[in-house]
Amino acid sequence: MGGHGGLNILPQKRWNVYNRDNRLKVAQDEAKAKKQEDEARERYEQAEREHRHQLLVKRAGTSEEGRSGDGLPGEPSAAPLEHINFWKEEETKLQHPENEKEQRDAAKRRGNPDFYTSDAKFDERFALAYGLVGDKPWYAQSLQPEQRQLRGA
Repeated sequence: MGGHGGLNILPQKRWNVYNRDNRLKVAQDEAKAKKQEDEARERYEQAEREHRHQLLVKRAGTSEEGRSGDGLPGEPSAAPLEHINFWKEEETKLQHPENEKEQRDAAKRRGNPDFYTSDAKFDERFALAYGLVGDKPWYAQSLQPEQRQLRGA
């Protein structure tokens, strides 16, 4: 009886996915789909090969019909290959004498690079009110003896 209690009528149903007939149908459908997929991939690869071949023939400067049997490529293209400089205008502007003078003036304004430190937090020029007051700010200075007496310390 199937061991679960009740009737086991599933094998008799036509829609049972575990029937031998349905498993064979699924296997056939999968094989058919794989075959179609392989054919489509082969057509795509063949078209891709033909396209690449046409590009190479065109790049070589010969046509499919006009190729000679010795395999020599056609005449080289008329335009020689050379370096492309995208910043040619900017480089010529930078070499102008007026720009060189401006660069020297900017370097003078920046000051002596030996005075700078590698870390800005240790650079004394970035301290609060640098150069306006003495060495230390008022809150960091020690109290004078007369100020201590006034405060009662």
